[in-house]
Amino acid sequence: MDIVEYLTGLALVGVIAGGFWLSARRLRAWLMPEWTGAPAVLAGIVLAVSIAVFTAEVLGLIGLLNAAALAIVAVASGLGLGRWRRESAGGGTTPPLPVSSGGLLASSIAIGAALLTAVHWAGPVLKSLDVGIYRQDSLWYHLPFAAWFAQTGSVGSLLFTDPLKLAVWYYPLNSELLHTIGMVALGNDLLSPLLNFGWMGIALLAAWCVGRPLGLAAVTLLGAVLVIDSDMMLVQAGNAPSDIMGLACLLASVAILANSWAAGSPASLATRETKGLRIEAGPLAVAALAAGLAIGAKVTMLVPVAVITVGILWIERDRALRRAGIWLGGLLATGGFWYLRNLIHSGNPLPWINLGPLPGPDQEELYPRPAHSIAEYVANQHVWDKFFLPGLAETLGPLWFVVLFAALAGIVLGLRRRHSPPIRILALAGAAILIAHVFNPISASGLDEGPYGFASNLRYAAPGMVIGLILLPLCESRLITRRVLLPVYALVVAVTAVASTEWVQPQLVAALAIGAGAVLVPVWLLRAPETWHRRLVPLTVIAIAVAAGYAQQRQYFEDRYRVDVAPPLDNPGFRATPQWKLIQSWAREQHGLRIGIVGTPAAYGQYVLYGEDLSNEVRYLGEPQPAGGLTPIASCRRWRELINAGRFDAILTTPEDPGSPLIPPQVGWTAADGTARTALRALPAGLFWLTGPLDPSRCAYARSLPAGAVGGLHLPPGQLAPGRLPPQFGGGPPGQ
Repeated sequence: MDIVEYLTGLALVGVIAGGFWLSARRLRAWLMPEWTGAPAVLAGIVLAVSIAVFTAEVLGLIGLLNAAALAIVAVASGLGLGRWRRESAGGGTTPPLPVSSGGLLASSIAIGAALLTAVHWAGPVLKSLDVGIYRQDSLWYHLPFAAWFAQTGSVGSLLFTDPLKLAVWYYPLNSELLHTIGMVALGNDLLSPLLNFGWMGIALLAAWCVGRPLGLAAVTLLGAVLVIDSDMMLVQAGNAPSDIMGLACLLASVAILANSWAAGSPASLATRETKGLRIEAGPLAVAALAAGLAIGAKVTMLVPVAVITVGILWIERDRALRRAGIWLGGLLATGGFWYLRNLIHSGNPLPWINLGPLPGPDQEELYPRPAHSIAEYVANQHVWDKFFLPGLAETLGPLWFVVLFAALAGIVLGLRRRHSPPIRILALAGAAILIAHVFNPISASGLDEGPYGFASNLRYAAPGMVIGLILLPLCESRLITRRVLLPVYALVVAVTAVASTEWVQPQLVAALAIGAGAVLVPVWLLRAPETWHRRLVPLTVIAIAVAAGYAQQRQYFEDRYRVDVAPPLDNPGFRATPQWKLIQSWAREQHGLRIGIVGTPAAYGQYVLYGEDLSNEVRYLGEPQPAGGLTPIASCRRWRELINAGRFDAILTTPEDPGSPLIPPQVGWTAADGTARTALRALPAGLFWLTGPLDPSRCAYARSLPAGAVGGLHLPPGQLAPGRLPPQFGGGPPGQ
């Protein structure tokens, strides 16, 4: 982008974000008038994100999810709510919140840990802002969904990304919707590498707020850092997975509930005392919105949110009907849309689960890794020695046993009857997450007795671990918490950070500046008195970020998905071959094409095919099934019929095994028609331009070709080596 496009795009982002933030501030002042400090900021963030998500969903339902509509709604809501005055939503005056008294030393240690985490996360963010996002799940479905929303302006239909059993097109997509807002405002994905960094900050803020009423904010924040700054979660930095958003929103809901309960009686949160234990309507609504954002980001969040829902209704049973209406209304407002969409398309809000008579998509038993659960290997010593224990060390660091013990101890201690109902509810939620993960059918995915997916899928248990680590200081005495837990947590944070294999710091000075801006500036703003300096500092930080961002975005669009600067892939296969690099380079230069793809490598890397300006439409070629399913295409005739129906400009087919001498049959099905012209020398993949419809009646010729042959050319294994691809399979776009 040139300077005018850059500043115009950022101004539009500012208008949209500013309008939503102004609306959120007005709503927060109405719903929680007595709240101040960090909890008030957290509530404002939850409301702003909720308004943004709800607005995008409504606009997407009518096909108007674009920059102009978002800006109009944001400005109108901000100005409209600015004129609206109400006393409170709770029918009375909300008691002032207790203020943290954790001590200067403890607070300094916690702020240092937060700064370390921010710098650690900033490295991968800067790397993605140099070369683009490369993690498999981001390229496979997170970013394609966001780009598809931006292209179509609609959110009601389904984008099929592959024929796998997972049916990822039914996942809840709140996180992807936020990526879309950035894409439609800027016209590109420049903001996408930054989004998860923001969620990391919100998660730390929420963890601080959980312990704030009891003066334990520093220790609860350190407990969250033990997981958030581990390698298990660092893979989210600079990428697009939604795990960190789900965790942040769950913690935000818990923090708002904890502060609301403590506002009536701080003692009731720490002991079994129930006098004054109640939730005002305003905080309850905001906590519900945060929980809805969580289940709208990750389906695994349904388990803890269900436990918290039952617990709240039990505590508030004397006012259960009203409280249920507020809580369920908030959940549905920010988290119900995707499950309603699933119900409409498949007849089942959870299409991956057979719920009695409810149907689901007809998918074949195809997985990225064979499905297995941890429960299958509980008594298998070999698996523990070779996979589970090394996996825990890989993801949680060399002191993983301390982290795991502390998390489990927090949950077990929190379940004791001596603790207040809120503590026990939170402990039940953490326990439910961990138990559900043990039985999750993909928690130990991989070959039989070879669950190499255990480490990467351990992130699904992260919210349960964080809950346990936060609960432990709340369940212990102040003396043990400050003299034992605080130093132990701080030591483990330091050791884990030093041992991390995810220290990616292409620009250390820039990472330090980002960390300082993300942690130290907000801390100062929360403590500084209301003076003109207080307003000048954030404006100065924003101006510096805008100026530095201009140079960074120039490099981003120069090197984005350029193969000679691409980092190593997390699951390479065919995408590590020279043939894929040719395809990726080709895709960078294309604009406005409709591209059909098939094959697992193409599915896993499909986002790079959207092009630099995200104008290419990419669709996976498969056989549509009832209830929103997609299965592989079984015949040449059907292949050609679906290609013709899709009106594609180009077709890409990729092999499942990059070392196999056999070429995928789809290459022959396409090449054996005169309207298909080869675009690149990329065998065993095939990349074709289509100059017209394919002829299904000529499939007999394609079927007559020998195995591993295309257009009568047989390829022995040696001809797949780099530099030895047949010259017959090259060429340019139609007309060249």
